[in-house]
Amino acid sequence: MKKHKLYFSIFFIGLSFLSFGQKCNFLLEGKLVDSQSFEPIPFAAILIIGSGQGIMTEPDGTFHFHDRCRGKQTIILSHIAYNSDTLEFIINADTNVTIKLDPKAEWLKGVDVVEDYHAHDQRYIGGSIEQKSVSIQSNKNLGDMLESIEGVDVLKTGTGASKPIIHGMYGNRVTTVNRGITQSGQQWGNDHGPEIDAFGAQKISVIKGAGVLAYDGNSLGNIIIIKSADIATDSNLHGEINSIFQSNGLGLTLNASLEKTSKWAAWRLTSSLKKIGDNYAPDYYLTNTGKTELNFSGQLNKTIKKKWFNELYFSVFNTNIGILRGSHIGNISDLDEAIGREEPFFTEDQFSYQINPPRQNVQHYLAKYEAKYFTKPYSFFSFKYAWQVDNRLEYDVRRGDRSDIPALSLNLITNSIDASYVHHFHTGFTLTNGYQYNSLDNTNDPETGVFPLIPDYYSWSNSLYSILEKDKDRWGFDIGIRYNYRIFNVATISRTVPREIVRYNNDYSNFAFSGSLKYVWSPGWTAKFNANMAQRSPDINELYSNGLHQGVAAIEEGNPDLESETSVKALFSIDGDRIKNLHFQFVAYIQKVDNYILLESNNEYRLTIRGAYPVYVYNQTNALIYGNDFSIDYLISDKFDIEFKYAIVRGQDLIENDYLINMPPDRLKLNFNYHFRENNKWGNAQIGIKSEYTFKQIRVNPEQDYMSPPDSYFLLGFSGDITRFYNKSNLGFNLRIDNILNTSYRDYLNRWRYFADDIGINIQVGLRWTF
Repeated sequence: MKKHKLYFSIFFIGLSFLSFGQKCNFLLEGKLVDSQSFEPIPFAAILIIGSGQGIMTEPDGTFHFHDRCRGKQTIILSHIAYNSDTLEFIINADTNVTIKLDPKAEWLKGVDVVEDYHAHDQRYIGGSIEQKSVSIQSNKNLGDMLESIEGVDVLKTGTGASKPIIHGMYGNRVTTVNRGITQSGQQWGNDHGPEIDAFGAQKISVIKGAGVLAYDGNSLGNIIIIKSADIATDSNLHGEINSIFQSNGLGLTLNASLEKTSKWAAWRLTSSLKKIGDNYAPDYYLTNTGKTELNFSGQLNKTIKKKWFNELYFSVFNTNIGILRGSHIGNISDLDEAIGREEPFFTEDQFSYQINPPRQNVQHYLAKYEAKYFTKPYSFFSFKYAWQVDNRLEYDVRRGDRSDIPALSLNLITNSIDASYVHHFHTGFTLTNGYQYNSLDNTNDPETGVFPLIPDYYSWSNSLYSILEKDKDRWGFDIGIRYNYRIFNVATISRTVPREIVRYNNDYSNFAFSGSLKYVWSPGWTAKFNANMAQRSPDINELYSNGLHQGVAAIEEGNPDLESETSVKALFSIDGDRIKNLHFQFVAYIQKVDNYILLESNNEYRLTIRGAYPVYVYNQTNALIYGNDFSIDYLISDKFDIEFKYAIVRGQDLIENDYLINMPPDRLKLNFNYHFRENNKWGNAQIGIKSEYTFKQIRVNPEQDYMSPPDSYFLLGFSGDITRFYNKSNLGFNLRIDNILNTSYRDYLNRWRYFADDIGINIQVGLRWTF
């Protein structure tokens, strides 16, 4: 505890030397324009939060705020024909900006570089992470970042991979949209996190409920949208350099981006590098849990005659992830001892960056071309083509010096086409019609010498959708329908001897309907209701997996007789925004899923030539999932606020009259934040204490799992941020301390809880330079 007190003391002493004098003679001016036609937007309302100062834009779209103080300025923009937006600026000199707003008529396909209409439209229930938070957390997985949003939990496989759980739904039921393209990889594995580098994203949004019909994928009402930041429109070179050091795993993360708008086009380049060694629990090292990552992306935008927008985007993602050595056991008696063991087998007493088998190596490539052509100011055609390649290699501990030969080698090639037309009627209605095509070609490398977990297959699908929406006065609504036809052609190996190739042809016709309603009954108070029905066809792993799933250290067996899931979901929320210094949100939801597909314990250990592993099988039932998210943010003063969050999820197996497994336990979060005053050189200074109490998951029967759920636990954390202003750049400092008390605990949603404790104290120090 002496070290913990020292960290606090150093940070508080450093902040105490800040001078609190302020310079308030700067000018903030600019122009508000339509984000695609670039025409000025007159008579829009602009309000500076905390100042009470608000103005209307001039007929030419310009605005002027005088006598502004140095530091962060947050403004709210609103117009009857455009989606409202909130922006932050760092003022350290007279500032001139051009701001683009999205027309409401285009919320269905967006008007920025990618389609992010859901994240701005107030009709949908969800949450988001802004650009600064993404940079500060760029050493984390995408799933771990999303955990701060209400209603989102994380299914983890140790420290290397994580997947979001949204209102009890995870895996194939949650669609991720990366820069306007549905992410396609081997996402069937719970140990396969999204192959995405989130650095450079302006916003990462989670949308729960209606509004997902315009996206391809198998979502049951939940999507994640990763939106690129707009490229700066002035002719200067802009960029960001970000670095994070973390004590647990002695890890270093480096990110960099450069962008510029020239007469011929606008461009952006980004790159990320991560190197993390063995993590450690409070009492021992987690041997072979290191991770490396090297990513790169490029973007090129060109607008022709203000009507034809073109974008080229490509990215390369490459990671090497170690799997806890103590999770792979050689025989049944040792496996029985390993599950629940206080310290895992094969634990080394020293730190290492070396990543040995068992491990995973993944490369993901994405190339996209997007075009939009405007026929009228608020009507346009949109076309997108995307090509994705996903190479996954999984290495196991093998005999006879064969550990360098992958035990699983999968190559997945995806081609997708998305074409749509958005039309705005003079009556205020907006109609979007779209068509999507998607093909997947998955092949195994036969040189592994192991029966493949996932078979070779070719899949293609065609989809049609239509969505109608309108806002009027205090009301807003939308309705939509989607049809998807999907075919699997599969070549798998029989489960019985003599072994032979068995071919299957599966086809599925799925429908989805959605609707939402919004009502603002007084300023700051909004009620929203979403309802949807969706069908999801079983995925390849649920149908035909057969063998060792190395990342989760378990044998999994698919079921070729599975049918499509049919889900009906309803959500209701009430939002109160800064009413008497209070922001309040309550969300309640209920979802019934017929033919719900679940992976169940077979209560069996199976000995193979690769070791002994528990066995899981895919089955179907009827399920009911319900819960609520509750959050309050109370502003005690202009410097101090308190956040309280509480979420519950309940899942029931209606056929067996039993609990659903892998449902998140109840979590309670309480955070305290203090914001310091700003001066000529320093700003954005704040410190925070975050606390989280996770209850024991008591809604699991002993026969449903190989080990009882772990006990409840309490975690305490600290954060501190401050920014140094320069003439044309800013330098940000941040400090994060997770698990300050170095608590030993195991999380019910971490698959490695069978073998080891979760990680101990982790101190993260970051620098972020923007120019």
